[in-house]
Amino acid sequence: MTNGLSNFEVLKQKISTLPQDDFLKGRQPRVGEVLIVDDEEGFVLSLADGLSAYRKYFNLRTAPNGAEAVKILKLSPIDLVITDLSMPKMDGFELLAYMNRNYPKIPVILMTAFGTPKIEEIVSNMGIFRYLEKPLDINSIADNIFDALGIKTSPLESKVQVSGQRQKTERQSSSSSPFGERTDFSATDVQTKIAIAKKVSEEEKNKAKLENKSKAEMAGKSKSLATFGSRTSLSVAELEKMREEARMKLEVKVKDDAGKRSSEDAEKKALEAAEKRAILEAKAKTEAERFAREEAQRKAKEAEERAEQEALAREDAEMRAKAATKAKAEAEKRAEQEALARENAEMRAKAATKAKAEAEERARQEALAREEAAKKTKAEAKAKAEAEAEEKARQEALAREDAEMRAKAATKAKAEAEEKATQEALAREDAEMRAKAATKAKAEAEERAEQEALAREEAEIRAKAATKAKAEAEERARQEALAREEAGKKTKAEAEAKAKAEAELRAKEAQTQAKDKKIGPSESTKQKLSAWKKS
Repeated sequence: MTNGLSNFEVLKQKISTLPQDDFLKGRQPRVGEVLIVDDEEGFVLSLADGLSAYRKYFNLRTAPNGAEAVKILKLSPIDLVITDLSMPKMDGFELLAYMNRNYPKIPVILMTAFGTPKIEEIVSNMGIFRYLEKPLDINSIADNIFDALGIKTSPLESKVQVSGQRQKTERQSSSSSPFGERTDFSATDVQTKIAIAKKVSEEEKNKAKLENKSKAEMAGKSKSLATFGSRTSLSVAELEKMREEARMKLEVKVKDDAGKRSSEDAEKKALEAAEKRAILEAKAKTEAERFAREEAQRKAKEAEERAEQEALAREDAEMRAKAATKAKAEAEKRAEQEALARENAEMRAKAATKAKAEAEERARQEALAREEAAKKTKAEAKAKAEAEAEEKARQEALAREDAEMRAKAATKAKAEAEEKATQEALAREDAEMRAKAATKAKAEAEERAEQEALAREEAEIRAKAATKAKAEAEERARQEALAREEAGKKTKAEAEAKAKAEAELRAKEAQTQAKDKKIGPSESTKQKLSAWKKS
């Protein structure tokens, strides 16, 4: 973990922050998408670091198990899957089965640290592209990725191209000099190319040495060699045949040289030929013994391999037997579970039947309760209607009583109005009597014309006051008539007519008496007249 992030998340961030080349800007076709599935974070990180040199040709994605790989396959287009066998949650076999069903066209490279011939045979039948055993070589993985994606360029050439492209990007991003851009290579680029050239030269030298060694070994062997698999061996008859051929060749050569050279030279050459023949025979014998030993070792190794395969077969049989026993136990367990499930289903069915009966009983009780409630509602409605009828009759009786009380009140108000009218009439009579007395005083005091005029004015004021009082009486009578409604209108009109006639008559009488009597006004009357003039 780094700052709270897992190694897989660090790897994803590292891959996403790698510098982008021109091919990501649409200048070259789409690169391949490679998904690496392994639960060993350190291995995945080292593998991603080693393959980062080929990011021009493919992008890397990672997943810690098969379940996460399935999610990535559903969300993104993947061109190649490199997966381990032993993983949590969903192992490599389950992932291969899922991909055969849903993504049969995506090639798969399988890698494992616990490979056996049996596992190799099983996964080969599942249609994988390659089967690799850990520990892995980066160059080997790169070769397999290039083959699976159909990339024609070799990984070695791609390294040179990627290095050159990276150097070109660095040169373009660096600040240009005032004398133009530099076109020479940097020291890092030169060292990289020198190292790659040295590696290629050493590989070619080693290859040449191996070819020369192979040619030298083949030159010392006979052309008629028997093959056993990938190894060779010589039989005794073939060795004798080789000796005979060598002997015959030497004899022919000696006969040819005998006619040309002296006997001495012939003998010397014969001795040399004999020595050479002896040497060749010794070498052939040594070679035959070596081939016999190698053949014995090969057979012993094949016997060991057969023993190992038999042991593996026995182990496989034991595992299958265990699996069968386990499957049988699981089947018995499933049968028990099914029996328990059937019992549970029966119990649930009984419970359901019981619940149904209880529901029916509740429904019947609810129906009875609804009937009782309906009856109760009807009774309540009837009682309510009766109560409303009684209340209505009571309110009507109260209304009648109220009407009677209002009629009584109107009669009383009428009597009171008549009483008021009588009092007002008495008041008017009293005023008329006072006016008469004033008129008499004015008539008696004829010499005081001014006082008489004042008396007349006072009489007029009193007449106006009487008129005002009359108007107020009429307003009160009108209001009383409205209160008494139609019954008081007639009485009011008659009272008003009578009051008006009497007032006019009394006014005339007062004027006549005032002319006859010249009695001066009193002091209070003078003060009222003076105040009236001022106002």
